[in-house]
Amino acid sequence: MSWKRTSALLCALAVMALPLPVAAQDDTLPFEVYANEHAGLMAEVPAGWLQTSGGLFIWDSAQADVVVLEVTLLPPVPLEDQLDVYAGLYGLDAFPAPASVHETEYLTWDLYAFEGTDAFGNAISADVALAETKAGTLWVSLIASPDVYDDLHDTVFVRVMESVRPLPDEMHASVPYEQEIVSFPSSDGVVLTGTLTLPPSEGPHPAVVLVSGSGAQDRDENMQPLAAIKPFALIADHLTRAGVAVLRYDDRGVGQSWGDHNAATTADFADDAEAAVDYLRARDDIDPAQVGLLGHSEGGIVAPMVAARSPHVAFVIAMAPPSVSGKEVLLLQNQLVLRAGGLPEMMIDARVDFVRQAFDYVIAGDSAELEAHIRADIEASAGGLSDDYKQQLVAQQMAGLDIPWMRYFLAYDPAPDWAQTTVPVLAVYGGLDLQVDAEQNIGPLRDALDAAGNMDVTVITLDGANHLFQPAITGSPDEFGWLEQTFVPEFLPTITEWLLARVDVR
Repeated sequence: MSWKRTSALLCALAVMALPLPVAAQDDTLPFEVYANEHAGLMAEVPAGWLQTSGGLFIWDSAQADVVVLEVTLLPPVPLEDQLDVYAGLYGLDAFPAPASVHETEYLTWDLYAFEGTDAFGNAISADVALAETKAGTLWVSLIASPDVYDDLHDTVFVRVMESVRPLPDEMHASVPYEQEIVSFPSSDGVVLTGTLTLPPSEGPHPAVVLVSGSGAQDRDENMQPLAAIKPFALIADHLTRAGVAVLRYDDRGVGQSWGDHNAATTADFADDAEAAVDYLRARDDIDPAQVGLLGHSEGGIVAPMVAARSPHVAFVIAMAPPSVSGKEVLLLQNQLVLRAGGLPEMMIDARVDFVRQAFDYVIAGDSAELEAHIRADIEASAGGLSDDYKQQLVAQQMAGLDIPWMRYFLAYDPAPDWAQTTVPVLAVYGGLDLQVDAEQNIGPLRDALDAAGNMDVTVITLDGANHLFQPAITGSPDEFGWLEQTFVPEFLPTITEWLLARVDVR
């Protein structure tokens, strides 16, 4: 599973969570450059704000409720439909008319300002700017509590909006294939948006849908701020150059995709992946008999879920796929990561026992016992903290654990889906992966595929690779950011050669 979600979990369970570092909100607030290659633009954004996905940045401090800055490109669907969605999110009967127009050197912006409420009923003040670009409608917004809104309007919102400009030509890589922004609906009507890369030949092409790991992921599986590597962008480029079309899309509620990521479970992500397969099969430039799935981590659970029920999946490639329950995966993950961090075995055992009991409460849906369990642990290990701060720690851990996604993931066993997957399967594990341990998962995976009678199964472990398939030293997620920001040399050739032996490239 992705470190974006599990890092938050481990911080909460294994070590005390700490407040995010923030800069003072004054005229000296430092800014840094943010580039959005899909939208073809760049902007200045506050340094130190947490980038959660795509162009979403969060400032969280003791001085104010959460402040959200967003710089994104809206999905290619009617603007009025999208504004209706945003109106509902902000507790408005209808999205207001623009209050004014603002000209910069590069763009003409329609400006909106309004008062509303967030999903928890808290009062918010909002700035929104919309501008038309060649790629579509650009959205810049600042959502803040009223007590800090005035200070942030000029120092953040206006500065970010006025800094937006096209990327320099040298930042656009010249590629020998077509890149198309596409949208498609999932089964519940949520519109998902991504990038389809098409080989230069006429086709119809074989195609693969990329399915991301856990956490709110954009279409590139962008690892910022943990690391600069963009695994799905690298995979899409390599496979498309080899003659295979690739569709990668923003998770629901991320980037240009609609929906609420926080309310979704793995089952919803499986519906989204199946919708992506159906979308590709309906295109004239795609061979409908040669569309498969490539899933990473949690995406390696989604892929067999879809392949087991849909006759339209031609193959499955799984990067670090779990084959045992989420509870088993995360318990061992906690143990391995803590051990890599040098924690004594006695302390590791105590933390894993704590986590195991917490997971049991989550699976049972017993929020009261879960909260009491967390509170007792904090009292025992951090009794000297203020009551307010201890309550914040409890709330942080509950927010990461007592949610539909976690309950579903912990209880779900992917083995029955693997046992119904009869299409060709390639499973690739990292020998130094501490998040989805190869030894824990390879045996059950092989057993399940044997039970399916699957005669085309390849399981490979790449020595020295971590969960992102980077060349690693210990495999600890702490290394992600300072390791080489690419894959181990064997990774891309492994998946490409396997795939080209099973599809017909024209």
